[in-house]
Amino acid sequence: MDGRHMAARVVGWLTAGATVVGTSLVAQARGPVLPPSQPEYETRLDTVRIPMKDGVQLWGFMYLPVPKQPGEKFPVRLYYSPYRDLPTPNADLYFARRGYVDATVNIRGTGRSEGVAPSREYSEQEMVDGLEVIDWLSKRPWSNGSVGMQGNSWGGFNSLQLAMRNPPALKAIRPQHATDDLYHEDIHYLDGIRLFYGWHAYEDLMVSQSPGPDFPLTEELFRDRFDQPPWNMLYLKNQTDGPFWRNEQRLDVNPGLITIPQLRIGGWYDTYRSSIPRALLNARGPIRAIIGPWEHRMARYPAMVDVRLEEVRFWDYWLKGRNTGVMDEPLVTVFMRRSHPPGTEMNQDLPIPGEWRGDTWPPRGQVMTPYFLRADHQLARATAGRGAVHRLKYLPGTGAAAGVLWGARQPDQRPADAYSLVYDSEPLTAPMAILGHPQAKLAVSATAKLAHWFVRLSDVAPDGSVTLITGAGINGAQRDGSMKPSYLTPGAGYHLDLKLHVTSWIFEPGHRIRIAVSNSQWPMAWPTPYQMTTSLYVGAPGETTANGASSRRPASQVLLPIVPLRNGVRVPAFTAALQEGQQPIVRQAPPPPGGFLRPGFDYVVDQIIRDENTATTTMIIGRPPSPDEEDHRGYARYEVSDLRPDAAAYRTEAVNRYRLPGRELVWEGVTNVRSDSVFFYYEHRRRLLENGKVIRERRWQDSMPRLFR
Repeated sequence: MDGRHMAARVVGWLTAGATVVGTSLVAQARGPVLPPSQPEYETRLDTVRIPMKDGVQLWGFMYLPVPKQPGEKFPVRLYYSPYRDLPTPNADLYFARRGYVDATVNIRGTGRSEGVAPSREYSEQEMVDGLEVIDWLSKRPWSNGSVGMQGNSWGGFNSLQLAMRNPPALKAIRPQHATDDLYHEDIHYLDGIRLFYGWHAYEDLMVSQSPGPDFPLTEELFRDRFDQPPWNMLYLKNQTDGPFWRNEQRLDVNPGLITIPQLRIGGWYDTYRSSIPRALLNARGPIRAIIGPWEHRMARYPAMVDVRLEEVRFWDYWLKGRNTGVMDEPLVTVFMRRSHPPGTEMNQDLPIPGEWRGDTWPPRGQVMTPYFLRADHQLARATAGRGAVHRLKYLPGTGAAAGVLWGARQPDQRPADAYSLVYDSEPLTAPMAILGHPQAKLAVSATAKLAHWFVRLSDVAPDGSVTLITGAGINGAQRDGSMKPSYLTPGAGYHLDLKLHVTSWIFEPGHRIRIAVSNSQWPMAWPTPYQMTTSLYVGAPGETTANGASSRRPASQVLLPIVPLRNGVRVPAFTAALQEGQQPIVRQAPPPPGGFLRPGFDYVVDQIIRDENTATTTMIIGRPPSPDEEDHRGYARYEVSDLRPDAAAYRTEAVNRYRLPGRELVWEGVTNVRSDSVFFYYEHRRRLLENGKVIRERRWQDSMPRLFR
């Protein structure tokens, strides 16, 4: 389905192709609009063992509504993850009290589930088991046969992937902060460029630990978990796009894979947000999306919307056949952010200014408006004067102000802009709104055979402070697509097309639009190995001469997705998020086991250390684990020299400590990655201590050729 058809969808979720799909759903709602299900049920908690066909049992827990009458049946809301989750009454009872069986299941080899730990994230075994879990839940005596799948992050990822396999009992999904593109949009090769992120150390501990609350230390558990290879080593062996990264399960490649209804939740400060426009354009079934000013967490402040209530309305319609009116609402509801100061804090005391907007996709009235990069470093609606070449020396240790991912609030961008080519508009005389994917079209060259380019869109306030709006990077070897990389010819001219990550913004009068172009964004992007200078050809179109050859080049420009400030589409009447107190649980099962405490890992750089004698830049996120401090801590350290860009290094550490009666257990994980111009060198160590004594330790070492890195 192309944008011309999508532009006609003002309200409602059904495409012409989706109507037939929708009518085939048993629970599709009809009749008058009704309020969402109310919290009218008492609940009970059960723990379960779900048998797989090979004899392995997966562990889970469920909050179930207590039937009001004999034989009453309920739909299931499934969360399927490796996160060793604990029951959390305030969160889970919300749905059970409204007539849903709220099920959480640990994937094979994690938490209290049996079996060997997964070989990777979203493994084929995880998917095969997931199909069996969905079928098993749909056939319980208390089930009405309809299963909805949901989750934030991992649970959103596998909701999408299982929906692509079309199990009969899976009727709808609600993925939040998730993507179907595991190569370009996940935390390994973001924008096709190698990323090392401190979360990898937490993830490794999560999988290698024994199950709580008593944490048995058996040889079988060591074999199945602790001794299994680390995932990040496998990802480093698969540097190029291809079958390993599930290309056949990407919606831009196979848009018809998901035909069931979707409610997509995303955040402007989450790195996975760009998957939502792709879903809106490619959906072959009913779909609705909400994008708020949220990070990679549950949708809370600063826009206090009770997303759980929106989820109930969605489940009611598709799993209960209760018409809650969701089908009459806009295809997408987004929070239009307004100009605000830069800063890394994000809470209800420092809210993001803006307002909600209902819209179509592409947005109604959107005009992709070109702004040209001029020779005088102006950003203007028209080219002017002669063409020019702007050169930038490659300093691999620059770019920290842009953060670790294309998400979260970031500090003032002036430190990063100081090592970039910068182009500013004149101060705006009236508010200007953008919604969608900005695009950059650049004419470039480099003096080395490999270079990356990064484009950042920012808001410059009258006081000179610079707030990052969005951005994107491109691996120069992937200029013709990630499936067919090739090195650059030094000195040759190239045309690059970058689609920046989707965004919303309202520029205020007096503010300027800024485009910054750089060749380094450390630590988000692993440095390219060669000293070099990159060139950007700006100003009027003309001839680009390189190595004695001339080629016609277009004008370097960005296209901003400008939309009307008001579009006439009704905004849903969201309800503010409210805390729902604990409710009684009857016939409660024994307390579930201890889980995995996973502290949040920052998206921003905490400390930058510059050694001018060696031209080395060191960046630190978090603090090294200390035996006398917190029980759960993580840390990442990045280092590179401007004199040796090939010799970058990364170290991450994580610790989980459990203090039990007469017993203390400590799981430690340390990863070291370094490089030269030819290889990556990978080392990982896991260590388990009991009462201060090392009782198990494993190490892995390997070297991998740099493939277009």
